[in-house]
Amino acid sequence: MVVPIRESQDVFGNKKRIRIENNRDNLQIIGNQNRILVKANEGTLNVIGNANNVKIMRNCGTLNYVGNQGSIYLSDQSKSVKVNYTGNNAKIRVCDHEQLSDRFR
Repeated sequence: MVVPIRESQDVFGNKKRIRIENNRDNLQIIGNQNRILVKANEGTLNVIGNANNVKIMRNCGTLNYVGNQGSIYLSDQSKSVKVNYTGNNAKIRVCDHEQLSDRFR
């Protein structure tokens, strides 16, 4: 189930596929084992839970991740990379923009 987020609204739940077009505000995602794709992050994105997979195509804002075993992929075309991670076993990678966008078509 894909949950598209067009307006700023918090998301709660486990094992969801969440697609965010543009985050300009303070958005919270609370749950475990979610797959989150963010086209543009210009605000603050708070992800709370374990084993979440976060992919950000363009980042001008801040990502706060609280949980264990998270995977965070950022595009190399991001203007700034501000990631605050609290937890264990993090995978934080900066990937080629084309390669990252091809994975999500």
